[in-house]
Amino acid sequence: SILKWRYASKDDEAMVPLRVTCWPEVDMDGITTVNMELELVAGHLTLRDVVVTIPVPTSDAPEVINIEGGTFRHNPKKHIIEWELSVVDKTNSTANFEFTIPGSNESDFFPVTTSFTSEDMICPVHVSAVHQLESGGPAKFGLYP
Repeated sequence: SILKWRYASKDDEAMVPLRVTCWPEVDMDGITTVNMELELVAGHLTLRDVVVTIPVPTSDAPEVINIEGGTFRHNPKKHIIEWELSVVDKTNSTANFEFTIPGSNESDFFPVTTSFTSEDMICPVHVSAVHQLESGGPAKFGLYP
């Protein structure tokens, strides 16, 4: 059998491991400056292959003003920018990415999505024993990282 569990919280933001902020600002010429900030909130985690996907309103390439952490990839066919960071951990816990791109509607840059992998659990679970349902006796079990 497989144990499945889900953590639910009334304050969902308290359990979010990574905070990503997107600040688009449109100027008078129809150019938007987008300031992205990333911060590891759960310092006990090591996140790998972090990808922040930002929708953009045009296939035009962005002009990068500043990137502190990671690299970016522009996909003009999908109208997205992917900001990629190989590792985010307690020693590398913040990053910034600022770029400009044609666009006059701030809502075009949302929703921002984030994906990552981690060998660490966001909410650790310790299984101390497993019992058989019918007999109540102990059952053999193993934990897999």
